[in-house]
Amino acid sequence: MLVLMNRKGKQMNIAQFAKLAGCTVETLRYYDWAELFQPLRRGSGYREYAQTDLDVVKMIINLRKADVDVKTIKQIMVLFKTPVTTACYDDTLSFIAGQKQSFKEKAELFARLAKITNTLQSQVMNGEPLTTLQRTLKRAGEGNA
Repeated sequence: MLVLMNRKGKQMNIAQFAKLAGCTVETLRYYDWAELFQPLRRGSGYREYAQTDLDVVKMIINLRKADVDVKTIKQIMVLFKTPVTTACYDDTLSFIAGQKQSFKEKAELFARLAKITNTLQSQVMNGEPLTTLQRTLKRAGEGNA
């Protein structure tokens, strides 16, 4: 295990690792508590971080940015630790198909929201009344916006 060191040649503390990972100390503690990511602990109870930990934390951060929930991230983490079997392969394909559909639905929603944002901007710039803006906002969750 390649333990990450700071500039002084000492093991990184949680604050240094958080900065390197691009998150907060609280986020790392939450990931540990939620059992998404649990670094090794020294005898003193302090967390010990390795290069592979950085890769895992960055993956979790990116999954959260993609609005993947904690339960699903836990499933992903289990898949990484599970030996590849036919059942694992099938489960992985099924999981990926579900995530792909979820991302597609979110992309469609964001496309509608971008269209509505453009419409709102145009309405505001044209000095349209508030009631017109309210009608436009009501359509945000509808498929025909």
